[in-house]
Amino acid sequence: MKWALLSVSCLLCIGLVNGQEEKKANWNVIERDGRNYVSARNMASFYQFTNVWESEDAPGLSMSLESPRMEVSVLAGDEFIRVNKVKFGLFHPVVRDEESGAILISTKDLARVIEPVLRPSRSTPREAPDRVSISPIGEAALLEHFDIDVLQGLLKMAGWEAVGPDEERSLELELHFVEGEPAQDGVEITTEWVGSEAREKWERSNQAIAFATAIHAQVLRGMNAKDGGVNPRAVQEATGSTPVIAMHLTVPPDFVGYRHLSRLVAKALEREALVNQGREVPVASVEE
Repeated sequence: MKWALLSVSCLLCIGLVNGQEEKKANWNVIERDGRNYVSARNMASFYQFTNVWESEDAPGLSMSLESPRMEVSVLAGDEFIRVNKVKFGLFHPVVRDEESGAILISTKDLARVIEPVLRPSRSTPREAPDRVSISPIGEAALLEHFDIDVLQGLLKMAGWEAVGPDEERSLELELHFVEGEPAQDGVEITTEWVGSEAREKWERSNQAIAFATAIHAQVLRGMNAKDGGVNPRAVQEATGSTPVIAMHLTVPPDFVGYRHLSRLVAKALEREALVNQGREVPVASVEE
C-alpha cells in the first residue's frame, strides 16, 4: 500500500510540472491484484506518441508507440521494454488486462524507469553531480590493460572532476569486467542503477537511470556490443543521495578496447552535462 500511494504521487509529479502539462495529464490508474497500472495507450497519449499500433505477430499482446524520434515496444509477459531498440528492465512484468484487453505497465515502472528514460532532462535535481568516482572491478588479468588515468583525463576534458567514492555531489561509476565469450564485437554490456525507495530520493534515482541510459547507449552503439539491458538493482539497499551506476562488460581475455571504451563513457557524460546542467561545450571536447 505504501508503494501504491507513492506511485500515484509520482504520477502527479510527472504530470503536474506546469500549467501546460497539467492540461494534458490524465492518468487512468487501473488496480489489478493489489498493484497499480496504466495502459500503454494512456502512456502514448501523455507522451504524445504519434503512432500506436499492435503487432500482427502477437495481436493483443504486443504494442509499439512511435514518434519522429522515439519508438517504445512492449510485450505482455516481458519483464522489460525496448526504447529505440535498447532493452530496459522493469520492476514488474508487462501484463494484459483480461477485462479490457489493454496492455498494462505498472505505475512504479512508469515513474522509476520510463519517465527518466523518455525525459532525462527533467530528472536532474537542482544540485546535479559535477564529480565522478570510477571503480574498475574484475580479475587482475583483465584490468591489466585498463588505464584509469586515461578515463579520468577524458572526463576532466568533458567537464567532470574525478574524486574518490562517497563524495557529495558525485556520480559513482563501477566498471565490472568479466571474462567470457560475448557476441558481436567482443563486448556484452549490462548496466544497472541504484536508487532509493524513499520519496525524497526519487529524483536521485531517476537521475541515476538517466545517466545509466546515456552511458549504456553510447557504449552499446560505439562498440557494437550485445545488449544485456539497463536494469534496476537492489534499490532498497540504497539510502544515500549519490547515484550509483554499475556497468557489467563481458569481454574476451584478449580484449584491447579499453581506451575506446573510456572515450565512449566520457563522451556520454559530457553530453549529459550539457543536456542536464546547461553547461557550455568545453574547449577540449572529447573526440568520438
